[in-house]
Amino acid sequence: MREKGSLFRKYFSIYAATLFICVLMLGIALLYFASRYFRDINRTSLSTAAAKGIEATEINYLKNQSSFLTREDLSREYAIIHRTAEAMVFFCDVDGRIDICSEGGECQHTGKVIPQTVRESLLKEGEYFEAGYLDGFSEEGRYSYGRPVVIDDVIVGYLFASISLSELFDFLYQIILMFLFSSAAAFGLSFIIVYYATRILTSPLHEISAAAERFGAGDYSVRVEVPDDDEIGSLALVFNNMAASVAELETTRRNFVADVSHELRTPMTTISGYVDGILDGTIPRTEQMRGLQIASDEVKRLSRLTSSLLAIARMEAGVEAEIISYNAWDTVLNVMLNMELRISEKGIEIKEMDVSPKYVFCDPDMLHQIVHNILDNAVKFTPSGGTISVSLTARQEWTDIVIGNTGEGIKEERLDRIFERFYKSDKSRGLDSDSSGLGLYICKTLAVRMGGDISVNSIDGEYTEFTVKLRTAPARKQRDRIKIETAEETKDERVKKNTVRKLTKGFRKDEKR
Repeated sequence: MREKGSLFRKYFSIYAATLFICVLMLGIALLYFASRYFRDINRTSLSTAAAKGIEATEINYLKNQSSFLTREDLSREYAIIHRTAEAMVFFCDVDGRIDICSEGGECQHTGKVIPQTVRESLLKEGEYFEAGYLDGFSEEGRYSYGRPVVIDDVIVGYLFASISLSELFDFLYQIILMFLFSSAAAFGLSFIIVYYATRILTSPLHEISAAAERFGAGDYSVRVEVPDDDEIGSLALVFNNMAASVAELETTRRNFVADVSHELRTPMTTISGYVDGILDGTIPRTEQMRGLQIASDEVKRLSRLTSSLLAIARMEAGVEAEIISYNAWDTVLNVMLNMELRISEKGIEIKEMDVSPKYVFCDPDMLHQIVHNILDNAVKFTPSGGTISVSLTARQEWTDIVIGNTGEGIKEERLDRIFERFYKSDKSRGLDSDSSGLGLYICKTLAVRMGGDISVNSIDGEYTEFTVKLRTAPARKQRDRIKIETAEETKDERVKKNTVRKLTKGFRKDEKR
């Protein structure tokens, strides 16, 4: 709960700070544009008032037959403009001295002089506008607009229209009040929305965090609800997938440990029983040699099991496969040559083999282990007088190494599990008593590591056929090929040809008969 509160406060603080900064910036922008708008409005208004004042001044000047202005008449005209435009209007001569003002007798600045800087700016720009103190002339802030009065192409003076800045302050004050009221309402509503939005946002994260704690404590069944198809939903989905994978891995690990324990305990119990029986005299001397032979067989089976477990450990440690272009027949013939004695003892017939080079991308050591395991099972499960067939079929992309044998086959319901760890198709442990149940699992793993695959096809009571699929490789250069058809055969090549002849001899005799 502490983590949830902390995350909630962080999110809420970020949203609140962001909202406050945005509202503050909005307020500053509003005041700036409001003042600019008020300034532009007043400039237009003062420009209009100044234009009317200049027009009245020109009329007054012409009425007096181009003589100087009549102060009383012009003062009344300025007063009318003052009342209609709500702007003070005053006229000064070319020296900047104020002669006439719309305030009439109440005017307090008649006779004062407009600063020279203002007059110079006015002459240079053709007009003058300022929000301030008219370069120190006025004691209060005002909007001031001025233009020269030109009659017969002669500047006879300057006319100014002015309005107090207090109206700007009143305007901005009203804007600020409205803005503060609106902001307060917006803040209240936004905080409510942000509060519940933050709770909705952090709730799935809290659920995932709680699930992760339970998962870390060993509860691998925990899952979280996927809320939406968004980032949090993706996180929940990833968590569920991870939990499922780890749960499956944990189940596999426990089963693996249980299976290993069972596989180790059985031969160790057998060995211990016979050794203890020999030591304490329970087993008579006539049976001791048989007991020692059984113990020796079990020790060998333990050794094979240990070797298989080490091979699995190396594979799971991620040992890289050294993939090269390699003739698969080299491995097949070498393995069959090593099993020649067992094949001959059982009278197994080998079908005719086309040993023309078939190159595949593989790790030779891994391929040797795959072929050895499959052929070992083929010899083991083929009945006396049965048949083993080996063929290599190269296609454009893949090459199939097919190893089949006659015999009892594998029941259809067991085919899907044949490549699992410690799975044995012969549950009675009759023919398969020496097996660890890891050979085909290792074959499958090694084939996948080399970028290929392995599959099985079987009909119960007839035959079993394994297909190892590897990527087809380009043939090596001529000097590296197996020169079976050349006159200058090497010793190894002659051995291979003799092996093929020897293994297939019995099959060909049967064909002739």
